[in-house]
Amino acid sequence: MIDLRVPRPAPAGSAGCYADWLAVAAPRLPAHLVPPASLGPALRMAAHLPGDCLGGFEIRLGADAPGEPVDLSVQVTEPRQAQDILARVPTARLQASLSDWAAGRISTDEVPSFWLEYDAEAIGDVQPAAGAVPDPIVLVQLSRGVRARWFADEYMPVFLGFAPPAAQLARAARAMQQLLPALRPLYVFGLRSRGSDAIRIDTVGSSLAGVVPFLRRAISDQAAQRAEAALPLLADAERVHFSFEVTPDGFGPRFGIEGSFRRQLPREPRWHALFDRLVADGLCTPAQRDAVVSWPGHDTARSSAAWPSDAGDPRTGLCVYAISHVKLSLSPGRPVQAKAYLIVKFMRR
Repeated sequence: MIDLRVPRPAPAGSAGCYADWLAVAAPRLPAHLVPPASLGPALRMAAHLPGDCLGGFEIRLGADAPGEPVDLSVQVTEPRQAQDILARVPTARLQASLSDWAAGRISTDEVPSFWLEYDAEAIGDVQPAAGAVPDPIVLVQLSRGVRARWFADEYMPVFLGFAPPAAQLARAARAMQQLLPALRPLYVFGLRSRGSDAIRIDTVGSSLAGVVPFLRRAISDQAAQRAEAALPLLADAERVHFSFEVTPDGFGPRFGIEGSFRRQLPREPRWHALFDRLVADGLCTPAQRDAVVSWPGHDTARSSAAWPSDAGDPRTGLCVYAISHVKLSLSPGRPVQAKAYLIVKFMRR
């Protein structure tokens, strides 16, 4: 089994490092959902990230999923957090993406937040002093009032690390217009760290009704049919996402749909119904379903043997757990892949 007592590098800050809270959360993850050893990469990376971030685990579901390393995501909502991350785990790509925002040269009114997604297979032995730091996928959030031309012409080339061809940007703009008003763009990110010049666009709204016609026009009838078959799995979701990839030559064949509810279990029984549908469709095992629906809750210094302390005094607050959303990834020639995103956040009180 992995040792959950991950060394905390300095500077730790008042909330320590994010690995502290993942270690508190880890005992709540049964081995049939997340084998302890599969948390290793996420814990190594989280030991270098601020403890006051919101973040969590990306967990693959299905009978073939157990044993795969768990990916880590953290949200950066304040320039102060961005400064902390750039001090702890600087890379050229992160500097380009975050430094202007961290310094206040880009307003949070236009770019409210970022998500950093660390793929488990890219996380090795993290040693910032030796230059051993993985680059995350960086998702930039778009506000409703963002200046479109500024974002496309000035910020995106810096943020992505390359200037997309004009035709690619125009294609992306047309696609987003076609999805309005039911879905609006929320996140944009590049996939160069995964060997692709594609731009992925994540849209959010209250209805996925326009997804099938869009896929039929933009990609293929086969893609539309795959989406049409998968959409009933997310029936009744209050908040939905549709993500797609825009390449220099057209649209990528992969896309994703997501669903979530505003409230958590046990107050929102539709979470359980959603996972029942995943089980019935063979995308999730009954044991995985039971583990995920049992996830929401919290721990305190009294309830957790792994609760961290500063100078012998336990930190006062709650370690809160929530289900963020369920994502269905669809690719040609491959079965649908279901993932659950589980949130871990330390809340002071």
